[in-house]
Amino acid sequence: MKKLLLLTVLAISTTGVFAQFSTQTLSVDGTNRQFRQYLPSGLTNSESVPLIIALHGMGDDMQNFSNVGFSWFADTARFICVFPQGLNSDLVGQSAWNNGTLIGSSADDIGFMNRLIDSLYVRHNIDLSRVYVCGFSMGAIMSNRLACSIPQRIAAIAPVCGALSSPDLESCNPGRPFPVMMMNSTVDQLVPYAPASTPTLSSAQQTLDFWNQNNNNTDSTVTAMPDTENDTITVDKIAFTGGGAPVNMWKQNDAGHQWLYTPVNDIDATTEIWLFFRDKVHPAPAAVGLTEQTAPKVSMYYNGTDVVLKADKKIQGVEVYDMQGKLLIKSTENNFTETRLPLINISNQMLIVKMMVNGATVAKKLAVN
Repeated sequence: MKKLLLLTVLAISTTGVFAQFSTQTLSVDGTNRQFRQYLPSGLTNSESVPLIIALHGMGDDMQNFSNVGFSWFADTARFICVFPQGLNSDLVGQSAWNNGTLIGSSADDIGFMNRLIDSLYVRHNIDLSRVYVCGFSMGAIMSNRLACSIPQRIAAIAPVCGALSSPDLESCNPGRPFPVMMMNSTVDQLVPYAPASTPTLSSAQQTLDFWNQNNNNTDSTVTAMPDTENDTITVDKIAFTGGGAPVNMWKQNDAGHQWLYTPVNDIDATTEIWLFFRDKVHPAPAAVGLTEQTAPKVSMYYNGTDVVLKADKKIQGVEVYDMQGKLLIKSTENNFTETRLPLINISNQMLIVKMMVNGATVAKKLAVN
């Protein structure tokens, strides 16, 4: 999930644009987590404003992703936008999110988002009924995970070039109709539009079907957007309605793994995301002070015949993959803290061990000599 290159920044004057940006730090379970924030001009604690949390893709960072454009109209639209920084994944050594996929990190990102929302409420009086999450690529997958994990805190999501992780597709239950705006590309090689064989990641179509089923939507309207730019890309907006909450799919025909923006493309993703978010209100938002998840501690080794696992919390299941994503062995035994998975005739390779520990997904590399 490649780092997003935000070419739009080249067209923007740097004079005064970033005057209200600042970098902040929060402690989450003893780990310092950073985020970049933009406050609308003249903001006081007497003004309650919406919050947009924007999550970067794998290998990207909060500094680069903050150039995506929300700050350009936050002053007039009156919202706070924040750009959290993901921690490195043990598997790929790049910034990532604990989003349920094999290459996700093992960080307590749910705890981070809870603490982030609480902190911004205390500092800046955000409107807890208007907290929104968007993201690109791995950040888009994490946006879906947050809708599943803390739906009581999120009013709507807008994932761009992302989908539900396979575990979340099977287990997600937000407990209410959930407004979702998706932007996916038909020739995306990293997040397939139609069902394809991708370890631990569903397709855009499967995710779209899930949210429509969750919301009981029965009607759809397709609008072909004007093809004004010579970019070889056309866009169809498919609006699903009839149930408890809308689901919009912006189908980016012949586009790849990319965030569309004007004047290069026919639509501007950032603008459309805010237009979708601005009237979505959570019917019963949670108050501040949710308990953080504590990141589990796991150790493992290979003894020549078995993969040996130990954890400080209960393990609900284990899957072992090779580096090509092939499942080698799976255990569905529940509630143990130590186990052995027999695996013979392997040598001189790297394995990926994925576990569900105390309800949190943990994935680590294991070298076999």
